Amino acid sequence: MKKTCFLRIIYLSLFIAALQSCNSNGNGCRPLMDSLLNNRDMLPAEKEALLIASCGRGEVIRKDSLNLVIKTAQGKEVALQSKIDETQTIIYTFAGYYEEGGLYVVRKSGWEWENYLLIERENGERYEVTNMPLIFSPDKKSFASFSSDQATLMDANRFEIWENRGNSWKLTLALNTADKMFPEKSWGPANATWISNEEIDILREVGVNGYGTDSGTKEDGIEKYMKVNGSWVRKTK
Repeated sequence: MKKTCFLRIIYLSLFIAALQSCNSNGNGCRPLMDSLLNNRDMLPAEKEALLIASCGRGEVIRKDSLNLVIKTAQGKEVALQSKIDETQTIIYTFAGYYEEGGLYVVRKSGWEWENYLLIERENGERYEVTNMPLIFSPDKKSFASFSSDQATLMDANRFEIWENRGNSWKLTLALNTADKMFPEKSWGPANATWISNEEIDILREVGVNGYGTDSGTKEDGIEKYMKVNGSWVRKTK
């Protein structure tokens, strides 16, 4: 027990030192978000405390174990209260900030599920995506979000593109890529690469031994989408 606590203290000390170094250069938020996204060694509360310090801009406040408050640039308060009881479990955890989109990120989780709230720093508008990270287009006016689970079927198999429309973000492409009726047609979006502001490649993955077999995944080619007359369409060639 003492050894575990000692190692955790050392681990946190190293993270805090790295955080202070990044903050001194003015770029501490995104590297910390990326490093903590899939970190299993730290407790959620520990990760949140570091992210609030690095990404919260003095506007994100953890009042107590259940209540998280985000103050917008317009003075509005967005209050998020976790619920843990016999009928429902919803836990809100601060997860970072995307400067390029002006979006705070809050993880929303329960019993064996999670998704993410995006909260506009300017006005407090909320949007919900299935997974992180967000992949922004070169002009920062669009972003892609994707989630793949071809092995266990616990999470969504979904790809989305959101576009900035002045004072808000709008969902302009939504693909649900799992097909339980025809599992041989199912695939999951494993990654995305913007070719230009109006063209994107989606890396496909499938279950090694088929959809839902919990056998691991393998790459299965590229899906190409481009914007034509204001709408996203799949390229066939």
